[in-house]
Amino acid sequence: MMMKFSKKILTVGIIASSLAFSAQSAFAATIYEQSNNDSYNYAQVISQYGNDTIVGNLSSSSDRDWYTFTTQPSDAGRRIYVVLNNPTGYHADFVMNKGTGSTFDKTWMSFGNDNVGLYFTAEGSTRYNIVISPAGTDDPSSNYYLNVTIQ
Repeated sequence: MMMKFSKKILTVGIIASSLAFSAQSAFAATIYEQSNNDSYNYAQVISQYGNDTIVGNLSSSSDRDWYTFTTQPSDAGRRIYVVLNNPTGYHADFVMNKGTGSTFDKTWMSFGNDNVGLYFTAEGSTRYNIVISPAGTDDPSSNYYLNVTIQ
């Protein structure tokens, strides 16, 4: 009797552990750039929750891709990371602002291989904007990868 009870507890523990450790990747998604995200008014809404990867490309040297997310009141004081990964030999860059263009304190990070990022302390109930633009060779067939996460 005790042996059956122990096996049940062990089985439940293993299942619960595997669910807990796989949950983070289960919510990550690949999201593709919308074709009409070339201005503030048409910025593509993305989430800072879930560690999604946004895949996009810049179709010309004048193309600008806009993304936006809005924090919740409970996000105030949390750290948000924004990372732009570029393919080798191709370089896109980004600027970030809040509201209708206000600047804010942020810390830039460089990872080499043309990959850049930043982090900042979020304000609650605030719209943040990310604008991606070419910063070198223009190759419409090369994708960039954008990740926004909150901790």
